[in-house]
Amino acid sequence: MAPSPWQHGWVRTDLYRRVLALPGARSLYGLSLLARIPVTAIPTALTLRVVLGLHRNFADAGFVAAAEALGVAFGAPLLGRMVDRRGARLVLAFSTSAGVAFWTAAAWLPFGWLLPAAFLAGALSLPAFSIPRQAMVALLPLEYRQAGLSLDSMSVEVSYSIGPALGVIAVTQLGSGPAMWAIGASLLAAGIGLIVLNPATVPASTPEGEPTASPASDPRRWWLAPVVVAALVATCGAVFTLSGTEIALTASMRAFGHIGLLGVVVAAWCFASLLGGFAYGTMSKRRDPLLLLALLAALTIPLALAGSWWALLLLAIPSGLFCAPLLSATAEVMARVSPPGSRGRALGLHTSALTFGGALGAPFAGAVIDGWTPASGFVAVGVLGLLLALAALAVVQLRGRPAALRRARRGEPEANAGELL
Repeated sequence: MAPSPWQHGWVRTDLYRRVLALPGARSLYGLSLLARIPVTAIPTALTLRVVLGLHRNFADAGFVAAAEALGVAFGAPLLGRMVDRRGARLVLAFSTSAGVAFWTAAAWLPFGWLLPAAFLAGALSLPAFSIPRQAMVALLPLEYRQAGLSLDSMSVEVSYSIGPALGVIAVTQLGSGPAMWAIGASLLAAGIGLIVLNPATVPASTPEGEPTASPASDPRRWWLAPVVVAALVATCGAVFTLSGTEIALTASMRAFGHIGLLGVVVAAWCFASLLGGFAYGTMSKRRDPLLLLALLAALTIPLALAGSWWALLLLAIPSGLFCAPLLSATAEVMARVSPPGSRGRALGLHTSALTFGGALGAPFAGAVIDGWTPASGFVAVGVLGLLLALAALAVVQLRGRPAALRRARRGEPEANAGELL
């Protein structure tokens, strides 16, 4: 029987089965999903705690959520460096204990204490995104890495679809205080599960075909290489665009008078992301994350043309297709260009870029919408995301062209990992 073109052409539909057949893969993916659900509920739970529990305004709630996000952005690379030096189990035990302490006390803390405590809790928060990704990179053979990280991005999409909704249910049904304890208990269970699993974060040997050289001339300064900076720009720009789009979707549905159908529109957007992530993981070639960011941003702009809720739903699908592939591609670049002993810091920086993008995108889109119209929010985040992608792409190509010429003169292969995206 002739081989299927779907397995030997530009896509390979058998890769996900092979990834999940690896020893320990199912446990790792399952635990990472369960660990991320309470983490994604944190901003919503903190917001509702301030508004409903402490009877403060939404501006104060925004300050607390921003403090927690800034803490995550600050602490993620430091925790990643600790993972590189001490291993995952010690960091997981430390961050789990810190999380339980904060969420136990959060039910009683007044606003003045909650603000700095939220920053500290963010800085020491459970690395539910970076450690599983680092473990996946260590587990996956090079040929399965794109599919494995795409599967991880789809898992993140699912957690963000479930976590915030559960946060709302917990606060509204249990009260803000018990909801804080419930999140703490969930984080405790997730932390214990990951500690017991104790996933390896460094591969036992360098996967066949993976380059060992750092993209920078000094191996200790790999994180200053243009490709790393470009990948972080793509990561930040992606979440900036996505968080801004989410605010603009909310404002548009309210303007259409169908705010009750917002969940339907967002669900279609998320489902498109899952489809895009699934397709991307089966492709045999990598795609430049800056190109994916440019496509995501460019396809966000037409959402401003929607004149009804169903038109908005349809226009959101094309841009949604690039959400999960973009986040998967940026994580893969960070894993590929960083030395194996520094991948904790690399993926911690990736988490920081994700957090910064989300913290900037929503207020930027909100300010634009308040000044003009809901449709202007789509245009603003789309144009800025597109400009970020084009600027970073120009820098990488300019820096990569001299290296490519030198290789051509020496008769070396066309590209080395890390010099270009």
